[in-house]
Amino acid sequence: MRAYALSLLIALAAAIAACVDRVDRQPPVPLRDEMTQGGRPMSSVEDAGQAPSADQNRLVEGRGVIFSASYASEQAGIEPELARFTPTEDDVQTAEDLIAAQLPRLLETHPDAQRIISALPQYRRQYFGVMNRKGHRSLRIHFFHRGEEHDDSWKREVVSVRGGGHRYFELSVDLDEKRCRGLHVHGPR
Repeated sequence: MRAYALSLLIALAAAIAACVDRVDRQPPVPLRDEMTQGGRPMSSVEDAGQAPSADQNRLVEGRGVIFSASYASEQAGIEPELARFTPTEDDVQTAEDLIAAQLPRLLETHPDAQRIISALPQYRRQYFGVMNRKGHRSLRIHFFHRGEEHDDSWKREVVSVRGGGHRYFELSVDLDEKRCRGLHVHGPR
């Protein structure tokens, strides 16, 4: 089983390296998707090097959206009594690096492991910052396959479905312990 997990990890690393190489050769694409909150427009992270205010969701180019600490939804799977924070792009990159390294181990007994790992770059993400019960900074991340979104509401609201199979999953990344946990792959469609 370890040899299988190692081969999955090597394949995932090669796929990520190929994607990064392709992205590095392309000119940056400006993020000008406009979102609204409370009736006022919100711009993306691209704007003039200023840190966005805590009440703005921010797009992460090519991946997903960072939800602000002020976003409250029971559907995000975050207990209301836990403190929230707005993740930075560095937090997101740290989480993505940990996911690439640890997801094959978390999925080693899952029947859709190969499908999920090979298609990981095709999943959109929603990032939520939460202080876990240990007081550690953690990201709760919702993954859903590109093409499953029917409009741009995923940039403003949590994607919540029943079923959906391997095309939807969630996990938490403890940024302080550098550990992924709490993987939940949805049941069949």
